[in-house]
Amino acid sequence: MNGMGPISVVSAGAGTGKTWRLSTEYVEAAESAMSTARIIATTFTVKAASELLERVRARLIQEGHADAAQSALAGLVGTVNSVCGRLVGDFAIDGGLSPVAEVIAPEMADSLFRLATEEAIQKFSDRIDPIAERLRQDDWPTTVLEIVRLARGSGLDAKQFADFAAKSWQGMEPLLMPAANSATADELNHALLTAVRKCIADIEAGGDSTSTTARSLSVLRTAASQMASGRPLAWDAWARLSKLKAAKASEPFLQEVRDIAARHPGHPRLHTDIRMFIELTFACAAEALDHFSEFKRERGLLDFTDQEALALDLLRQPDIRARMRERFDLLMVDEFQDTSPIQLAVFLELAKAVKRSLWVGDQKQAIFGFRQTDPALVNAVIEKIRPATGGGEEMLDTSRRSRPDLVRFTNSVFALAFPPKGVPADKVVIPKIHRDEPPSFGPALHHWMLEGKSWPTALEAMAGRIHALLAAPEATPVVNRADGTTRPLKPSDIAVLCRQNERCKTVADALGARGILAAMPRDGLLDTPEAVLAIAALRYLVDPADTLAIAELAHFIEGNDDWLAVWLTEGADVLKARCEAVVALDEQRGNLAHLTPAEALETAIAAARIDQLVRRWDRAGERLANLDALRKVALLYEDACRATRGAATAAGLIAHFAKGLENGGERPAFEGDDAVRVLTYHRAKGLEWPVVILLDLQDGAKRSPFGVYSEAPEDGLDAWNPLAGRWIRFWPWPYGDQAKDVHLDATAAASPQAQARTEAEIAELVRLLYVGMTRARDYLVFATRPSTPSAWIDLLTRDDGTSVLTLPQANGEVELNVDGQTFTMVVESVTALAPAIPQGGTEAIAWYGPPLLTGDPPKYPPAWLLPSALLVEGEVSSSGVAEAPIEIGSRLPITGSPDMRLLGEAVHGFLAADRTSRPLAEREVMASDILDRWGVSGAMQPASLIEASDRLERFVADRWPQARRHKEVPVFSRIGDQRASGRIDLLLETDNGFVIFDHKTFPGAPDTWLEKAQEFTPQLRLYGQMVTQATSKSVQTAFIHMPIVGVVFEVNLA
Repeated sequence: MNGMGPISVVSAGAGTGKTWRLSTEYVEAAESAMSTARIIATTFTVKAASELLERVRARLIQEGHADAAQSALAGLVGTVNSVCGRLVGDFAIDGGLSPVAEVIAPEMADSLFRLATEEAIQKFSDRIDPIAERLRQDDWPTTVLEIVRLARGSGLDAKQFADFAAKSWQGMEPLLMPAANSATADELNHALLTAVRKCIADIEAGGDSTSTTARSLSVLRTAASQMASGRPLAWDAWARLSKLKAAKASEPFLQEVRDIAARHPGHPRLHTDIRMFIELTFACAAEALDHFSEFKRERGLLDFTDQEALALDLLRQPDIRARMRERFDLLMVDEFQDTSPIQLAVFLELAKAVKRSLWVGDQKQAIFGFRQTDPALVNAVIEKIRPATGGGEEMLDTSRRSRPDLVRFTNSVFALAFPPKGVPADKVVIPKIHRDEPPSFGPALHHWMLEGKSWPTALEAMAGRIHALLAAPEATPVVNRADGTTRPLKPSDIAVLCRQNERCKTVADALGARGILAAMPRDGLLDTPEAVLAIAALRYLVDPADTLAIAELAHFIEGNDDWLAVWLTEGADVLKARCEAVVALDEQRGNLAHLTPAEALETAIAAARIDQLVRRWDRAGERLANLDALRKVALLYEDACRATRGAATAAGLIAHFAKGLENGGERPAFEGDDAVRVLTYHRAKGLEWPVVILLDLQDGAKRSPFGVYSEAPEDGLDAWNPLAGRWIRFWPWPYGDQAKDVHLDATAAASPQAQARTEAEIAELVRLLYVGMTRARDYLVFATRPSTPSAWIDLLTRDDGTSVLTLPQANGEVELNVDGQTFTMVVESVTALAPAIPQGGTEAIAWYGPPLLTGDPPKYPPAWLLPSALLVEGEVSSSGVAEAPIEIGSRLPITGSPDMRLLGEAVHGFLAADRTSRPLAEREVMASDILDRWGVSGAMQPASLIEASDRLERFVADRWPQARRHKEVPVFSRIGDQRASGRIDLLLETDNGFVIFDHKTFPGAPDTWLEKAQEFTPQLRLYGQMVTQATSKSVQTAFIHMPIVGVVFEVNLA
């Protein structure tokens, strides 16, 4: 149907070996003489895609198909976004698109959106802000972002937003009381003010000083003051006034205030505020979407959603599908339950471009509703599209992860809980179990009842119980996943799952108080000593007059208090001469003009030997991971500058750090064996651990229809056209923290929208709990608070609404019955105890200075080789560089004493962007703009930049007239145990190999040219090695181009 080949579906429950099933397709392809390069395989995370390709190739090699393993690399394997990106790149010309576009990293997407849409937000803020204040919708710009995100994920156009606003208001208006006809808005406001003033006077005259009355009197006075000033009262204040209480003597005085305030659901201004807020928010979102699209178009940028949308447009063209059929035979979609509407549309079009498709996933693990995954789409594929295309249906029936007791338990629980949610029992139960029940293990199920009146106390209790587990690891044996042997428990075997990131942080803090490391992303990267030290090194590298940086370097690296005395008595120069880090940074400063910001940071870290230093501190692995995170911030800063066409400099990176990252920057999770894993249920998907502790079981469904939602068409989904009829609904909650007894809470709860949203939310929470329970291999722990009902567990219900699972409360080994199946559960009350400190001992205090060592510290090569940071070691030799330069022009005139680093960036930028075939007027404008952008417009004329580009082009054209030119080519390689990356300014591709050009804006005298050129010989040689390694083609030669002085030096790469 619709030109599609058969789409077969494989249902792969948790731990049933779906990756093995996918790799089987590759093996069968190899055995049938079909090239594995003709397979498209997609999944939803980079990690999953890498693991899939790795395991596929390993199995092919193991089964004797080495050629097929090599061919698999030529196929199309990756995330949905990377596959779409490849398609867009391969068929860009056919689709009338530019083949060159920069993809925005996900970490940058929101910040670039805010930058691109700032004008639209400001344009609407004057009209939206006053209404938002009354509706307590202060974060409305985030709502705008969410509307745009959902719309783009469903392929919706900004022109439709006005209709969505009208439809949203039409759905919400009936939930309010009809707008009052008997009184205008002003009359109601005046009546309330009069009643409030009278009430205040009556209470004050009565002399009621009880605490209840005093609280109400404070609310009344605040309302009176605001209304008297002419400012409309916020709607949560109206709701609060309608529910005021007082002591018995003052109750009669409040009645008139309550009666008038209770008319708020029919207040004409409330109706107007909500309608206008919805309309203006959608209007702002429409303009913001247009601005964002234009922002990206002007800069040649794409984000992940653009890649999907463009790939969909291309795949809808029959000629492109025909060309795809020439290249590919099989489409495999992994984790297809995580599919969004636009991704499903892409997969359906891809299915028309291959002979057959295999979609592998699990309805029971569709947990990413906030990313627009829609289980109804998954069901449509299984129920309608699969049989219509003649595809088969298969279920993986063997659990290979968990011990038998855990598999039987989850089978029993969810065979009852899933059918009411639309998944039949026969697709829930996993009938076969690969593992045997380990005879020496205790019961698989545990219930920890965490005592304590507050969450901090309860988490202290849990941390203490985990501490006890780790103190006696032999008492909790686990199965080693690699070889199936039994071994004692270690910290990395334990995972604590939480509903929200904030809970993860408090859990990590509680574990830390017990001396237990927690592997989880955390805030405060810039506050860590290693980050402070690295940034200080960078600051000093950029500015030798930064005395605070000198002090920080001396303090951390010298590790004693003498540095301050030396500074005060002998002077800063003496201190700097004694500080090895300062001396090393001084030696590197001459290279700064040629370094990217990330390279400058790396140079600062290496010169100050910070990597080596933190290896001597406590938690060295975690600190090294923090330094890597700081490096990533630098790379993201460069990406942001590139995307916005701004200047990326080391000084700018310092300013970026100084402005502060959100929450101080994210410290990565250090996943060593000595750290307990702490993460959300959503992040746990696809992972497994011997011991899993389920937390936050008290959190049930919110059951609210308010907010922004992507809605399916009212007449049902069209499985063949998943984007048809979708729309965005936005209902703002107008009462802030007033959630009950405001009329709207009751009418909204009874609305069809609320019922549909609640059903969807509960179903997803059941699936999320299934994901949590099935992460455990050996032991599953339910951690609850006796004082709080386990509302999440209560969502597990049968068809008749009765509970499937009730956790026992009596301490000891308890028999738990689930649908006739009996399980042993160990129940224990867990109480917080103070951490034990050995008698006569003290708590350990982390010291960030170096320990007292003798001799030189061990030398470690840096993990990264930066070509631009390499220098010739030892005595400078003329070997490798031709002594006589080749003159290609005269010296370019420079006015004044500009910052040569910034001027160098401008010259590099123009040489990278310029095309000599463009009209001269366009080139002059571009040259002028680049000089302005770098703040050096007075130092060099635009004509000089054009001259530098023209004479280089003449030199290239004379020697290699047929060469293809590649500018700003990123290169990456692994050299032994080290990784290397860089960017080649100009790479010529000839029939006989490559030629490398590296621009160096050195303005020195002629007698210094050769020595300067010799400094960069190692950089050019490393570039040559990397190019040859990547392309298997030789590099003929390389040149150092000095555009300021008008010469090139040839470099022998041998």
